[in-house]
Amino acid sequence: MKKIFFYIIPFIMLVSGCAGGAQLTTRQILRQRDFTGTYVISNVNGLVIDIFGNSEDDNMPLILYTLHGEDNQIFIIERQEDLTYKITAKHSGMALTIKNDMVLQSGWKGDDNQKWLIFESKDGIVKLISYLDNRVLSISKYIYYEETAMDVSEDNNLPEQQFRLIKQF
Repeated sequence: MKKIFFYIIPFIMLVSGCAGGAQLTTRQILRQRDFTGTYVISNVNGLVIDIFGNSEDDNMPLILYTLHGEDNQIFIIERQEDLTYKITAKHSGMALTIKNDMVLQSGWKGDDNQKWLIFESKDGIVKLISYLDNRVLSISKYIYYEETAMDVSEDNNLPEQQFRLIKQF
């Protein structure tokens, strides 16, 4: 439990603009709901997160794509004992993993580059924050086209880092 507090303090400063510009407190972060479930993750521009080519191979990139409903666009989010989240692609069972600033799928090892924090603002927008270094899942180079790769970058509170979790049943 100690480790989460080490990351929450910088995280508070990181997302200070996330909820209407108000400074977040540790209490607000810890009061976030449990996001465990199965989701399509949509960027606020309407494209969804997808594993490139519906591939089940290791190290395939996370991209933006038009919603088609296949399992490579569905993600299973599971809360871990340390209050972080494991996010896996439904079609491959592989975890979202940060490698060299890019976000790829790879087998779950439980390393910090595979753990995520989720912050939801009052309007339902979420940010997916790397437990490794507090960087935020982002659309690479702010390009909103199909097959644009996803990476992690410093929080800038712009739409390329804002997502909606669409619950799947």
